[in-house]
Amino acid sequence: LHIPYDKFVVAEGGELYVSGQSFEPEGESLSAYAENLPEGALVVNNTFTWKPGYDVVHNKTKSDSLLSEVSSLSKKWSNAENDRWISFVVSDGEFEVHHPVKLVVKDVNQKPEIADAVPAESLTVRQNQPVVFQVTAVDHDGDALDYVWYFGVGEEKVTNTSAVERTFVNPREQKVSVTVSDGVAEVEKEWGVTVLEEEVIAPALALEPAEVQKF
Repeated sequence: LHIPYDKFVVAEGGELYVSGQSFEPEGESLSAYAENLPEGALVVNNTFTWKPGYDVVHNKTKSDSLLSEVSSLSKKWSNAENDRWISFVVSDGEFEVHHPVKLVVKDVNQKPEIADAVPAESLTVRQNQPVVFQVTAVDHDGDALDYVWYFGVGEEKVTNTSAVERTFVNPREQKVSVTVSDGVAEVEKEWGVTVLEEEVIAPALALEPAEVQKF
């Protein structure tokens, strides 16, 4: 039984192919198979194929009480991986030959996603009219997410919340955006806001009751 290497490295979401070759002595028939296959792996025509999912590696730094306090640090310095062993076997019905192979799966960060946003699109509001902006974000790795809201040059940023209320005091075109980060990758949502002048309602005039003439 010939396997080119004893160790193979693959990233989460990648595809791994390992081909083996068995040599049949004259007059003998050999059978080949693999043991301890990970979920989703196949062996067809002496070729092992596997595409590990994004949940194979559990980031060890998440349990570190110090690093987990700062998501960006724990993700930045993470080199998490998962080792798995499989064995290729060739048998002539009486004797077996085993070739163990080490599979190393490297952690791959999944970018957070914004699943929903309110308002959904750009909007028009009146001056001094409060507006609530909110996003629902998900991270398929289970990482804690950081939120940073921006309201334009010179405006104070708002952090650590997925929803804000904003009152626009100047009639003009403005931008509101939020950045959602897992410490490695980030995603952004932006709204265009048209602020109209505050509507002025003229006071109703009090009319003197008219003299009614009877006929």
